[in-house]
Amino acid sequence: MKTYLSIAGVVFTLLTLGSFFGCQSNPEAPEPTPTLVCDITMGNPADNDDNGFVGGYLLAASEVMASDKTIYRIGVKLSSATNFACAIYDDNNGEPNNMLAESGVIAGTAGWNEATIPATALTNGNTYWIVAISENTGIRDQDNVGSNMRLTYSWPTVAGSGMPTEQTGWVSGAFEMKLYGVTCQ
Repeated sequence: MKTYLSIAGVVFTLLTLGSFFGCQSNPEAPEPTPTLVCDITMGNPADNDDNGFVGGYLLAASEVMASDKTIYRIGVKLSSATNFACAIYDDNNGEPNNMLAESGVIAGTAGWNEATIPATALTNGNTYWIVAISENTGIRDQDNVGSNMRLTYSWPTVAGSGMPTEQTGWVSGAFEMKLYGVTCQ
């Protein structure tokens, strides 16, 4: 009888100490949460800018997706502290088409700023546009490099109603906007 009580006591003690130190008698561990791999895979995050657009222009840079990704943030390089807004659009014949997600108005500082947007799925092989606008002195660019789009637009409209859901009349230009997208897969 003493042997049974001492074995029961040892088992009870081990179970008690095990739960005290975080051990489980039923080790069904939860599934690990997958880690997102995020990177700047759209646009141009380089610091080789030589100019800045004045405020009041919608400025757009396109990218063809090389794989399925999700965009979470958009980076914008500003000449000085100013309000700005940005969005991601799909493509229609080489121009920004329908807005997929937007940041809202953000108080930016001189240099690089990142705006969070709702997570938006981007499909392999499709073209997407990062579009940004600033209230005053503007978004940095590099002249005579690449091809991007611009469109005169009213900042008070963006500040009051947000980015346009769709817009036509874009003009192509030889400049490279300092815009980028942070995507994850």
